[in-house]
Amino acid sequence: MFMFNVKRGYYPTYICNMFEYNTIYYHYCTRQQQKFHIPLCRENFSKNSIRYKGVLIWNYFVDILEHNCSYHTFKKRIKNHLLYNEITF
Repeated sequence: MFMFNVKRGYYPTYICNMFEYNTIYYHYCTRQQQKFHIPLCRENFSKNSIRYKGVLIWNYFVDILEHNCSYHTFKKRIKNHLLYNEITF
């Protein structure tokens, strides 16, 4: 739900600016351009940060769920998906 609020811009700008879209890095149309850019992690402990894990999880759900809805609808869709599907990262 954190990334949903980041995507909508509900958090302060310094938090939203921590996450970048792929359009910044790729100046041509790709299927990945609406996703967040996965940051480079040189150490294993940084792979547990919200900046890395949040982007991985959000990019997974972008392909599966429609995210142009209200907060409560999106939350319900995620719960239903997690109940009935197996997810591995």
